Amino acid sequence: MVRRNYTEDEVAEAIFDTTDRGLSQNEAAQKRGVPQWTISRRLSGQANRNERIQAHQRIPKSQEETLIRWVLRQESLGYAPSHSQVRACVEAILQQQGDNKPLGKHWTTRFVKRHPKLSTKLGKRQEGARFDGFTPKAVNWYFDIRENEYGWIKPENTVNVDEGGIMVGFGPESLVIGSSDPKKKAMLKGVQSCTWTSFIEAVTATGRALKPGIIFKGKGLQKQWFLNEFELIADWHYITSPNDWTDNHIALEWLKDVYLPQTEPRNASDARLIILDGHGSDVQTPSPPQLHSDDTPKTSRQGREMAKHRSRPTRQKYSKIAKGLEALEMKVAVQNARVTGLEEQMAQVRRGKKRKAVPNPNRRLMALSENIAAGEALPDSKEAEIEVNVDEEVESVIEVGVRSEDESDDFMVVTKHCQRTRSGREVKKPHRQ
Repeated sequence: MVRRNYTEDEVAEAIFDTTDRGLSQNEAAQKRGVPQWTISRRLSGQANRNERIQAHQRIPKSQEETLIRWVLRQESLGYAPSHSQVRACVEAILQQQGDNKPLGKHWTTRFVKRHPKLSTKLGKRQEGARFDGFTPKAVNWYFDIRENEYGWIKPENTVNVDEGGIMVGFGPESLVIGSSDPKKKAMLKGVQSCTWTSFIEAVTATGRALKPGIIFKGKGLQKQWFLNEFELIADWHYITSPNDWTDNHIALEWLKDVYLPQTEPRNASDARLIILDGHGSDVQTPSPPQLHSDDTPKTSRQGREMAKHRSRPTRQKYSKIAKGLEALEMKVAVQNARVTGLEEQMAQVRRGKKRKAVPNPNRRLMALSENIAAGEALPDSKEAEIEVNVDEEVESVIEVGVRSEDESDDFMVVTKHCQRTRSGREVKKPHRQ
């Protein structure tokens, strides 16, 4: 049967069958799957189609072969070129050769079609560290450890777990040109900084897939997220996270609710092996485990928040705890108010304490001026010193007063009680008879 697609090697074998093995052109065409008219044209000396159109191509065949090797090398390095990058590279080559005409609209597509080594595929963005860490030494080390240390564990009890995601919106993936091998994916190095809906997937060594854990970004699950078309996957394990990535709490929840129940071995004595990558949420285990029974509310409000989305008996218990916390908070508030009042009373007692007044240094000058005005002799310095005790408001008490009689030389001193402040201001009091 004649095939539409065939290679130059098959054409050469068909020609060899006709010339050296005694087969007719029709027999050779049926045997090799090559059209009979193709064999006839080649035997008449006509070149193949690629050689005929080579004279009309923009770049020679040798440069196209170099371009093919460059594309495959870039793909192996993690930088598979896109259609526009290949076009820009060819246009730069033509400009160096003096050809400034632009390439045709479909030149890149036709270039890929006429070279079986190339194919257009979807490039998947990956972190550059994954490319740098994927070395033959690392791969051999893993399999050596796997066989020597854990080879005795049964394949059905060995689970490989990894985290992936689906990006919201337009992604960094794009069509690139790479190898035509369908098993070889075009990975692109880059930084993944966008919003994702993550998922935790696990597969045993025998090929059995566990129920995945889907991680949505949010505080709680909403019904509008699960429409009728998602009924077939309603039994998957759905989790919410504030940053749509796996953390220690989510990893522990998936381990308890998904991994342990679905990987229970038939023989209880059989061991299980879980293979993870090395990020922190996979290798760290909280101690003690962060279960609901370990959550302790500190206030009545925390108790009510923790009671949400729980069973009715659990909510009743949390309600009792919240009432007890409210009573305790009220008692603490009353005690704090009492302590504050006692502190204010102590401060008032300290402010009302009496102290010995400092004598006014101007007292002696005031007594001297009054004695001179009265014509008396200067008093002794010891007699002029008077010590008094006063309150905070009155700083000194000065006893002065002189009244002379015209009918005799004798005089009588009349004592007048008055109070003066430190600034010298007189405080008058009513005279008692």
